[in-house]
Amino acid sequence: MFLLLCSPLGEVSHQEESALIQCSPTELSSEEQELLKRYHHSFDDQLVDLDLIMTLLHNICTTTDEGAVLIFLPGYDDIVSLRDRILFDDKRFFTHSESYQVFTLHSDMQTLDQKKAMRPAPAGVRKIVSHLFHFSLLYA
Repeated sequence: MFLLLCSPLGEVSHQEESALIQCSPTELSSEEQELLKRYHHSFDDQLVDLDLIMTLLHNICTTTDEGAVLIFLPGYDDIVSLRDRILFDDKRFFTHSESYQVFTLHSDMQTLDQKKAMRPAPAGVRKIVSHLFHFSLLYA
């Protein structure tokens, strides 16, 4: 299974962001840390880059044959927007809709719909699930 965590950085304080950079599992040089810091401050912290997510998703789907993709997003609107892009807007996906099952998970959904998302996908079909994510889960 592939996992994408996508959220605006505005929900993480500067101090927490610095700690995340310094606590990286791989050692980063001071130059790499500075580049990472510049990257984090080069975009609008309130927006999720759905174009980037779609590019990553397409890359995963075209370079691997198996596995579901679970995408955590910070808001319901982001979940719905991503679903609509996959199902209706992005030619790379909707022209091959038989190859994908797309599910959205949110607490407002009916239990039956949530159970459908947990069933195994048929052979040759990639399951894509987008789910609501909160930073509080990271620190629990």
